[in-house]
Amino acid sequence: MELTKFIADFANQFDETDVSEFKADTAFQELEEWSSLTSMF
Repeated sequence: MELTKFIADFANQFDETDVSEFKADTAFQELEEWSSLTSMF
């Protein structure tokens, strides 16, 4: 899987965070919308 596709698929799990916030080096655990339940999907 390409990194860009993985990032796009991962970003789709977040409803309120803009997709442009997600990069290869994004510390997603630090995003306001992050919760441990998000990682389960």
